[in-house]
Amino acid sequence: MLTNACSSRGRKKNSSRPLDLAGYVALAAVHDINNLLAAIILNLGALQEHCLAGAETKAVLQEIEATILVAGTVARQALALPREEMPEGSPVDMRSLVADSAKMFRPLVGDRIVVKTEVCDAPLSVKADAQLLKAAVMNLIINARDAMPDGGNLVLGLAPAIAGNSGSFARLSVSDTGCGMEPITVKRIFKPFFSTKPSGTGLGLPLVQQVIAEHGGAIRCESAPNAGTSFIIELPCAEEPPHAPKT
Repeated sequence: MLTNACSSRGRKKNSSRPLDLAGYVALAAVHDINNLLAAIILNLGALQEHCLAGAETKAVLQEIEATILVAGTVARQALALPREEMPEGSPVDMRSLVADSAKMFRPLVGDRIVVKTEVCDAPLSVKADAQLLKAAVMNLIINARDAMPDGGNLVLGLAPAIAGNSGSFARLSVSDTGCGMEPITVKRIFKPFFSTKPSGTGLGLPLVQQVIAEHGGAIRCESAPNAGTSFIIELPCAEEPPHAPKT
């Protein structure tokens, strides 16, 4: 059962999302960062075009480019967060979302972390904004990476549909083998501006919680010192399957 301390469910979909001053400051910073990333990617493209270095150096440049593109995607998604209403969304194939997230965000975690996926065999979909869900998963992946400075395992999991009182739920998890957290810390991680990182903003997890709640779902955290951390997301299953891609 999801606890009140580490979860939220049942906020009305399409609810208003007013921003306070701190929210506007954060969005302004994201907007500036997005512009800087665009400039960096242009210069990197010019460098790659005229680079006479060996294959190893070119591979490093390609990895840098992939990371910048991911960062740009995240920035654009963050700029879309303060919309007055959530989009209606469409059925999202959760197995594909997990696989795509593992591949797309792999450059963010480094070579010392092993990324694994554990996905159910049966098709599973939720009605959601796929890009917002990916942004939420990316935030959890970054947190997992930061918890494993010496390396470890990061597992993206998707369990079979779970029956509940109000219908079936998809359960997505992001787990690491990092340092873990004390119970008192776990109770505070979804509070705005609380961070376990010296340079953290304390805004990432509250935004993740908000996105999940506005999709009718819930998120909770399970952790213990020196025993790793798992974030578990539950979302209502879609009544219709994902739309087949157009050919």
